[in-house]
Amino acid sequence: MITLGAALLVVGTLLVREPAAGWEVDVFRLFNDLPHSVEPVLWGLQQMGSAVVLPIVAVVMWVWLKRWQPPVVLLAGGFFLGWWAAKGIKAIVDRGRPAALLDEVELGFDVPMEGFGFPSGHAVLAFTLAAALAPYLSRRWRIAVYAIAIGVALTRIYVGAHMPLDIVGGAGWGLVIGSLVAIAASSRLLNRGQSALVRRA
Repeated sequence: MITLGAALLVVGTLLVREPAAGWEVDVFRLFNDLPHSVEPVLWGLQQMGSAVVLPIVAVVMWVWLKRWQPPVVLLAGGFFLGWWAAKGIKAIVDRGRPAALLDEVELGFDVPMEGFGFPSGHAVLAFTLAAALAPYLSRRWRIAVYAIAIGVALTRIYVGAHMPLDIVGGAGWGLVIGSLVAIAASSRLLNRGQSALVRRA
């Protein structure tokens, strides 16, 4: 996952340009032009990539695993390597949000028009959580958490917050951070003989 994540981040960074490539604009329009009547329903899904979810998931991990190391590692990695490092990458790549790059962008509720777009912070955190939780879950639940992460990322295009490459880069960085969190936590768990959270599919 670390290799895949790094590849997505690097490829996304290399492909980013202004004005945006035609194919990226087409993909953006495909989602952003969809009817926005369902946006209130998707608002909750977007929150799965917000910073407030990290401490909530950390508490759940602590209660479920009965160990303090995994949630602490998740919080540290998610906030410092995920959230704050993503801001550093944004400043380096220096790419605007869709409303600054394109005309007639359909903006969702509370979506900023200005600021840096690459990588998507919501995608970073959603994929960080998915990769960090995956080792403790059954195959069915792993598919579910990654599906949620993908849903968060696509919804950010839908509401006009990010271009497609923004979420590709965000997903990549999130996979890197989440995998590092899982490795750091699992080394302690394995030493203590901790089993997976969910065994039954």
